[in-house]
Amino acid sequence: MADPQLVQEWLNRADEDFGCADSVIEESPYFAQICFHFQQAAEKYLKAYITQTCDYDSDTPLSGKYIIAVIDSDDQISEIVETNNRVKIRVP
Repeated sequence: MADPQLVQEWLNRADEDFGCADSVIEESPYFAQICFHFQQAAEKYLKAYITQTCDYDSDTPLSGKYIIAVIDSDDQISEIVETNNRVKIRVP
């Protein structure tokens, strides 16, 4: 059973990252840093979801097996992944 306190901690951390990026998006020229905080928020929301649904151990690095488990277990997420499968990710 997932620890509700741990799930809430991930959500709180994600909310902080999202709030930080969202609060400066209109006036800041530092787009890479804004994107970093949005990415961090997305990762922490995903960890909260995985912790809740897959008994994710936060001491374990987030690996593909957890992400695949989420995709396989949730029809809405699966549909999003299938729809956006054409997106190529590039890291400089």
